[in-house]
Amino acid sequence: MAQQTEVSADRLAELARQVEENLSESTETIRDINEDIHVLSINAKIEAARAGTHGKGFTVVADRIQKLVFRTNTVIQNMETQVSSLMQELSVMSDQLTYEVRGQRYQQIAHNVVDIIDRNLYERSCDVRWWATDDSVVRALADPTAETTSTASSRLGVILDSYTVYFDLVLTDRDGTVIANGRPSLFSSTGSNVSALAWFRGALATANGDDFAEQTVHVSDLVRGEEILAYSTAVRESGLANGSAIGALGILFRWHDLADTALNQAIEGILMTEGSDATVQMCISNGDGVILARSEGSQFGEELSPALRSFMRENPNGHGLQEIGGRRYLVACARSPGYETYTSDRHCICMQGF
Repeated sequence: MAQQTEVSADRLAELARQVEENLSESTETIRDINEDIHVLSINAKIEAARAGTHGKGFTVVADRIQKLVFRTNTVIQNMETQVSSLMQELSVMSDQLTYEVRGQRYQQIAHNVVDIIDRNLYERSCDVRWWATDDSVVRALADPTAETTSTASSRLGVILDSYTVYFDLVLTDRDGTVIANGRPSLFSSTGSNVSALAWFRGALATANGDDFAEQTVHVSDLVRGEEILAYSTAVRESGLANGSAIGALGILFRWHDLADTALNQAIEGILMTEGSDATVQMCISNGDGVILARSEGSQFGEELSPALRSFMRENPNGHGLQEIGGRRYLVACARSPGYETYTSDRHCICMQGF
């Protein structure tokens, strides 16, 4: 429906341009005809003067023709002025309709992106709560020996073979020391201390096995400087939801595999609708305006411009025209709606320059 309306708006603008062009051609033709008539009337007056008394009737006719030519030119000028004003108003209305419909569509696309991400990340929050009850994981923390930690590492590796969306899974004791990870051949994190990391502190602060913690996109030394999104929960005695916390399980998610794919697919959809020359940019940011992913790529820690950050905060689920860096943009924003028990402060922004 939105696409059909936008096509109608574009068609309206095209029709307005065609009417203006056709009117210009028609009035120019009338002017040419009037000019020819005017010349003929002058010639008629000359011939009437030569004819003397017998030509007086032609003089009257010639005068009448000149007056008609003048009136016709006046009508043409008035018509051009009036139609030009109407065409300008119609053009403005057409632009506003196009901006409004396109803005609504971009806002829906931005919403779809964050909704897809929320639904996917909800599954990640379920993963960590499930795997924290795995018997090998619980045993490794209850009785941390070379055998139990090796078994836990092997078990985490088996999980990773099926869940390729993760860089690694790490198991820590209550002090934050990593005692096992799922990909020791790739990431030598065993022995590292993560007690200062938000995901670890959040895991130990969970009230029970139904809770989880999240640390937003960050560079992680545990996976050799990759940008990750981390989810965690406490591993509890006997794997019971209300058992005492004996350690933590952290899952290190491949954030850009999800975010970049969602953004690129959205851009491809827009290009298919609007043509390959459409200049559309999209990004995902947190509530503070830190860019977490961008369709044209980004450096970690980049931030939205002050104007765009202000627009996002004032229009978390909206769209409009915005001056950014001396250029006018159509900007559409959508805030993460959350899914089931999962919530976040992420926003998706879609913008097109004019």
